[in-house]
Amino acid sequence: MTKPINIYLKTLDRDDLTIKQASRDVANYFKDVQTHIILEDFCELLKRSAKWQRGTVESRYKEVQNELENAYQNANINIFKLTRGHLFTAFKMADKKDKNFLNSLRGKIFEAILVGFYGGTYSLEHPPPPQQRGWGVSIGLPTKNENDVIAYYHHSGNPDLSKKTMDYAYLKNSVRVFYECKIQPDRFGDVEEQYFSLFHEKFKSFNLEHELCFFAADRSDEVEMEISDSDFDFPLHAFGYDNLASYISNHL
Repeated sequence: MTKPINIYLKTLDRDDLTIKQASRDVANYFKDVQTHIILEDFCELLKRSAKWQRGTVESRYKEVQNELENAYQNANINIFKLTRGHLFTAFKMADKKDKNFLNSLRGKIFEAILVGFYGGTYSLEHPPPPQQRGWGVSIGLPTKNENDVIAYYHHSGNPDLSKKTMDYAYLKNSVRVFYECKIQPDRFGDVEEQYFSLFHEKFKSFNLEHELCFFAADRSDEVEMEISDSDFDFPLHAFGYDNLASYISNHL
Protein backbone atom coordinates (compact mmCIF):
# COMPACT_ATOMS: atom_id res chain seq x y z
CA MET A 1 0.00 0.00 0.00
CA THR A 2 1.38 3.38 -0.99
CA LYS A 3 2.21 5.59 1.96
CA PRO A 4 0.18 8.83 1.87
CA ILE A 5 2.14 11.97 1.13
CA ASN A 6 2.00 14.61 3.82
CA ILE A 7 1.36 18.17 2.71
CA TYR A 8 2.67 20.77 5.11
CA LEU A 9 0.92 24.10 5.63
CA LYS A 10 2.66 26.87 7.54
CA THR A 11 0.88 30.13 8.24
CA LEU A 12 2.96 33.27 7.84
CA ASP A 13 1.28 35.64 10.28
CA ARG A 14 2.78 39.12 9.96
CA ASP A 15 -0.31 41.28 10.02
CA ASP A 16 -0.87 44.36 12.12
CA LEU A 17 -3.21 43.58 15.05
CA THR A 18 -5.84 46.05 13.84
CA ILE A 19 -5.86 44.47 10.38
CA LYS A 20 -6.02 41.01 11.92
CA GLN A 21 -9.01 41.89 14.11
CA ALA A 22 -10.91 43.49 11.23
CA SER A 23 -10.25 40.62 8.84
CA ARG A 24 -11.30 38.02 11.42
CA ASP A 25 -14.56 39.91 11.94
CA VAL A 26 -15.18 39.91 8.20
CA ALA A 27 -14.43 36.19 7.95
CA ASN A 28 -16.81 35.34 10.76
CA TYR A 29 -19.50 37.59 9.34
CA PHE A 30 -19.49 35.87 5.95
CA LYS A 31 -19.69 32.36 7.41
CA ASP A 32 -23.45 33.01 7.68
CA VAL A 33 -24.90 32.13 4.27
CA GLN A 34 -27.58 34.82 4.63
CA THR A 35 -24.90 37.54 4.59
CA HIS A 36 -23.79 36.53 1.10
CA ILE A 37 -26.47 38.81 -0.35
CA ILE A 38 -24.23 41.81 0.34
CA LEU A 39 -21.09 40.36 -1.25
CA GLU A 40 -21.31 42.35 -4.48
CA ASP A 41 -21.72 45.63 -2.62
CA PHE A 42 -18.95 44.74 -0.17
CA CYS A 43 -16.63 43.99 -3.09
CA GLU A 44 -17.54 47.39 -4.50
CA LEU A 45 -16.43 48.97 -1.22
CA LEU A 46 -13.05 47.30 -1.51
CA LYS A 47 -12.63 48.39 -5.13
CA ARG A 48 -13.58 51.99 -4.40
CA SER A 49 -11.21 52.17 -1.44
CA ALA A 50 -8.20 51.73 -3.76
CA LYS A 51 -8.45 55.44 -4.60
CA TRP A 52 -8.84 56.70 -1.04
CA GLN A 53 -6.01 58.89 0.23
CA ARG A 54 -4.68 59.59 3.69
CA GLY A 55 -6.84 62.17 5.42
CA THR A 56 -9.98 61.12 3.52
CA VAL A 57 -10.20 57.40 4.31
CA GLU A 58 -12.41 57.74 7.38
CA SER A 59 -14.91 60.07 5.70
CA ARG A 60 -15.03 57.94 2.55
CA TYR A 61 -15.58 54.81 4.62
CA LYS A 62 -18.43 56.48 6.49
CA GLU A 63 -20.10 57.28 3.17
CA VAL A 64 -20.00 53.63 2.12
CA GLN A 65 -20.93 52.56 5.64
CA ASN A 66 -24.13 54.63 5.40
CA GLU A 67 -24.89 53.21 1.95
CA LEU A 68 -24.61 49.63 3.16
CA GLU A 69 -26.55 50.23 6.36
CA ASN A 70 -29.37 52.00 4.53
CA ALA A 71 -29.53 49.31 1.85
CA TYR A 72 -29.58 46.34 4.21
CA GLN A 73 -31.04 47.62 7.47
CA ASN A 74 -34.29 45.75 6.79
CA ALA A 75 -32.64 42.60 5.46
CA ASN A 76 -32.51 39.44 7.53
CA ILE A 77 -28.90 40.13 8.53
CA ASN A 78 -27.19 42.38 11.04
CA ILE A 79 -25.34 44.74 8.69
CA PHE A 80 -24.12 46.82 11.63
CA LYS A 81 -22.16 43.83 12.91
CA LEU A 82 -20.00 44.18 9.79
CA THR A 83 -19.82 47.92 9.22
CA ARG A 84 -19.12 48.94 12.82
CA GLY A 85 -16.56 47.62 15.27
CA HIS A 86 -13.12 46.46 14.15
CA LEU A 87 -13.72 47.15 10.45
CA PHE A 88 -14.52 50.79 11.13
CA THR A 89 -11.56 51.03 13.54
CA ALA A 90 -9.20 49.66 10.88
CA PHE A 91 -10.30 52.13 8.19
CA LYS A 92 -10.15 54.94 10.72
CA MET A 93 -6.55 53.98 11.50
CA ALA A 94 -5.78 53.79 7.77
CA ASP A 95 -6.71 57.48 7.59
CA LYS A 96 -3.52 58.25 9.54
CA LYS A 97 -1.25 55.59 8.05
CA ASP A 98 0.59 55.35 4.75
CA LYS A 99 -0.87 53.77 1.63
CA ASN A 100 0.76 50.42 2.38
CA PHE A 101 -1.40 50.02 5.49
CA LEU A 102 -4.59 50.64 3.51
CA ASN A 103 -3.53 48.22 0.79
CA SER A 104 -2.68 45.54 3.34
CA LEU A 105 -6.02 46.08 5.06
CA ARG A 106 -7.98 45.85 1.82
CA GLY A 107 -6.17 42.72 0.69
CA LYS A 108 -6.59 40.90 3.99
CA ILE A 109 -10.27 41.79 4.24
CA PHE A 110 -10.85 40.44 0.75
CA GLU A 111 -9.13 37.16 1.61
CA ALA A 112 -11.32 37.02 4.72
CA ILE A 113 -14.41 36.65 2.53
CA LEU A 114 -13.04 33.32 1.35
CA VAL A 115 -12.29 32.24 4.92
CA GLY A 116 -15.87 33.09 5.83
CA PHE A 117 -17.33 31.10 2.96
CA TYR A 118 -15.32 28.13 4.22
CA GLY A 119 -16.83 28.41 7.70
CA GLY A 120 -15.00 31.26 9.45
CA THR A 121 -11.97 31.35 11.70
CA TYR A 122 -12.99 28.49 14.01
CA SER A 123 -13.15 26.06 11.08
CA LEU A 124 -9.85 27.48 9.87
CA GLU A 125 -8.09 26.96 13.20
CA HIS A 126 -9.87 23.75 14.25
CA PRO A 127 -10.54 21.81 11.06
CA PRO A 128 -12.07 18.37 11.60
CA PRO A 129 -9.74 15.47 10.73
CA PRO A 130 -8.51 14.75 8.13
CA GLN A 131 -8.89 18.31 6.88
CA GLN A 132 -6.20 20.95 6.66
CA ARG A 133 -6.86 24.65 6.10
CA GLY A 134 -4.58 27.63 5.86
CA TRP A 135 -4.87 31.39 5.40
CA GLY A 136 -1.74 32.99 3.96
CA VAL A 137 0.27 29.77 3.99
CA SER A 138 3.43 28.34 2.55
CA ILE A 139 2.97 24.82 1.23
CA GLY A 140 5.59 22.12 1.53
CA LEU A 141 5.95 18.61 0.16
CA PRO A 142 8.39 16.08 1.62
CA THR A 143 11.80 15.78 0.00
CA LYS A 144 14.45 13.70 1.78
CA ASN A 145 12.45 13.94 5.02
CA GLU A 146 12.39 17.73 4.88
CA ASN A 147 9.58 20.15 4.11
CA ASP A 148 10.24 21.36 0.58
CA VAL A 149 8.39 24.69 0.46
CA ILE A 150 7.06 25.54 -2.99
CA ALA A 151 8.38 28.99 -3.86
CA TYR A 152 9.08 31.06 -6.94
CA TYR A 153 12.10 33.33 -6.68
CA HIS A 154 12.72 35.99 -9.31
CA HIS A 155 16.26 36.06 -10.69
CA SER A 156 16.67 39.67 -9.53
CA GLY A 157 16.21 38.70 -5.90
CA ASN A 158 13.43 41.29 -5.56
CA PRO A 159 10.98 39.92 -2.95
CA ASP A 160 8.12 41.83 -4.60
CA LEU A 161 8.68 39.70 -7.71
CA SER A 162 8.80 36.42 -5.81
CA LYS A 163 6.05 34.35 -4.20
CA LYS A 164 5.89 31.47 -1.73
CA THR A 165 2.37 31.50 -0.28
CA MET A 166 -1.21 30.75 -1.19
CA ASP A 167 -3.90 33.05 0.16
CA TYR A 168 -6.08 30.11 1.16
CA ALA A 169 -5.74 26.33 1.14
CA TYR A 170 -8.36 23.64 1.76
CA LEU A 171 -7.37 19.98 1.90
CA LYS A 172 -9.65 17.03 2.57
CA ASN A 173 -8.51 13.61 1.38
CA SER A 174 -8.09 13.90 -2.41
CA VAL A 175 -9.73 17.35 -2.52
CA ARG A 176 -6.95 19.92 -2.52
CA VAL A 177 -7.98 23.46 -3.41
CA PHE A 178 -5.66 26.49 -3.42
CA TYR A 179 -6.56 30.14 -3.95
CA GLU A 180 -4.94 33.37 -4.97
CA CYS A 181 -7.05 36.47 -4.20
CA LYS A 182 -6.83 39.88 -5.85
CA ILE A 183 -9.40 42.65 -5.52
CA GLN A 184 -8.64 43.78 -9.07
CA PRO A 185 -8.48 40.81 -11.50
CA ASP A 186 -5.85 42.51 -13.66
CA ARG A 187 -3.42 42.27 -10.73
CA PHE A 188 -2.93 38.57 -11.49
CA GLY A 189 0.40 38.89 -13.25
CA ASP A 190 3.64 37.17 -14.15
CA VAL A 191 4.61 36.43 -10.54
CA GLU A 192 1.36 34.58 -9.91
CA GLU A 193 1.63 32.76 -13.25
CA GLN A 194 5.16 31.56 -12.47
CA TYR A 195 4.21 30.45 -8.97
CA PHE A 196 1.08 28.62 -10.10
CA SER A 197 2.99 26.83 -12.86
CA LEU A 198 5.69 25.77 -10.43
CA PHE A 199 3.04 24.71 -7.91
CA HIS A 200 1.23 22.60 -10.50
CA GLU A 201 4.39 20.84 -11.63
CA LYS A 202 5.37 20.03 -8.05
CA PHE A 203 1.98 18.51 -7.20
CA LYS A 204 1.90 16.70 -10.52
CA SER A 205 5.29 15.11 -9.78
CA PHE A 206 3.78 13.59 -6.63
CA ASN A 207 0.59 12.56 -8.48
CA LEU A 208 -1.48 14.72 -6.16
CA GLU A 209 -4.84 15.91 -7.40
CA HIS A 210 -5.31 19.65 -6.93
CA GLU A 211 -7.31 22.64 -8.08
CA LEU A 212 -5.83 26.09 -8.53
CA CYS A 213 -8.23 28.99 -8.18
CA PHE A 214 -8.27 32.75 -8.61
CA PHE A 215 -10.84 34.89 -6.77
CA ALA A 216 -11.35 38.57 -7.59
CA ALA A 217 -13.92 41.22 -6.64
CA ASP A 218 -15.77 41.21 -9.97
CA ARG A 219 -18.23 39.03 -11.86
CA SER A 220 -16.77 35.68 -12.81
CA ASP A 221 -16.94 36.39 -16.56
CA GLU A 222 -14.83 39.52 -16.06
CA VAL A 223 -12.31 37.55 -13.98
CA GLU A 224 -12.12 34.86 -16.65
CA MET A 225 -11.54 37.49 -19.32
CA GLU A 226 -8.59 38.96 -17.41
CA ILE A 227 -6.78 35.63 -17.14
CA SER A 228 -7.72 34.34 -20.61
CA ASP A 229 -4.32 35.33 -22.02
CA SER A 230 -2.41 33.37 -19.38
CA ASP A 231 -0.56 30.46 -20.94
CA PHE A 232 -1.29 27.57 -18.56
CA ASP A 233 -1.22 23.87 -19.38
CA PHE A 234 -3.67 23.17 -16.54
CA PRO A 235 -7.11 24.48 -15.54
CA LEU A 236 -7.19 27.72 -13.56
CA HIS A 237 -10.61 28.21 -12.00
CA ALA A 238 -11.80 31.82 -12.00
CA PHE A 239 -14.25 33.07 -9.38
CA GLY A 240 -16.07 36.30 -8.71
CA TYR A 241 -18.73 37.34 -6.24
CA ASP A 242 -21.40 35.60 -8.34
CA ASN A 243 -20.10 32.00 -8.43
CA LEU A 244 -17.81 31.50 -5.43
CA ALA A 245 -20.48 30.17 -3.05
CA SER A 246 -21.79 27.49 -5.41
CA TYR A 247 -18.30 26.19 -6.11
CA ILE A 248 -17.35 25.96 -2.43
CA SER A 249 -20.60 24.25 -1.45
CA ASN A 250 -19.77 21.50 -3.96
CA HIS A 251 -16.17 21.07 -2.76
CA LEU A 252 -16.49 20.68 1.00
